[in-house]
Amino acid sequence: MNNENNQQNKIDDSTQQLVGTVFMFADQFADVYNPNRVEFHRMISPFYNGEKWRVKLHGWCLNNNNEWELEPSPSNRNEEFYTRCRFDTIEEAVDAYKKNSKENN
Repeated sequence: MNNENNQQNKIDDSTQQLVGTVFMFADQFADVYNPNRVEFHRMISPFYNGEKWRVKLHGWCLNNNNEWELEPSPSNRNEEFYTRCRFDTIEEAVDAYKKNSKENN
């Protein structure tokens, strides 16, 4: 019985949601096949309070160390990942991307 309760109370990250807001820079929007097309996703997850923002380039996400890292499957994400790879506001996400772009050009 106790094991059943633990299974029912376990939070599965597959409940993370993209809540319908995706931003792209205008010069990247028209070309859906642009290999450098970066998207900004507004996310909701049971692992953090409120909404957070993800900066995504294909299967990679930008972290707050200004590095791209492969986004793990939901079952392999942990609190450290969310702390590194989610931004509190769209402004923080865009600033991080601009900083990354400037340093890598």
